[in-house]
Amino acid sequence: FVPYAMRVVVGILVCVLLWMMGVALASDFCRLYPEGTHCDGNELVRCTHGVEVRRTVCANGCETSASGQGVQDRCALVLGDVCGRVGDGQVCKDRDLIKCMQGVTVARTVCKTECVYTATGLAECE
Repeated sequence: FVPYAMRVVVGILVCVLLWMMGVALASDFCRLYPEGTHCDGNELVRCTHGVEVRRTVCANGCETSASGQGVQDRCALVLGDVCGRVGDGQVCKDRDLIKCMQGVTVARTVCKTECVYTATGLAECE
């Protein structure tokens, strides 16, 4: 029989190992992204040094920012309203290309395949 102290030590080591694996699995999402906030479906995830530090369910959806512009993803203030934080310009929302003027949606075009951001950060239909 294994002495009681040895079983306790092995049990503690197994618990620590399982806990460490759980942390590693929980932070896998952030290993793919830089520092900041990123949409994961309908949840907003804050990443710091490749580790998930916070996850928030967005009541009105999660808005993905324009790539390359240094804007963080965020929870939508009103369902479908992406122009409130843009001001003037065009943004992608799913397959829609949305034109914004003074923070208000003035036009919405459904792209045939998808709405994408160019290397310079401009939104366009592809």
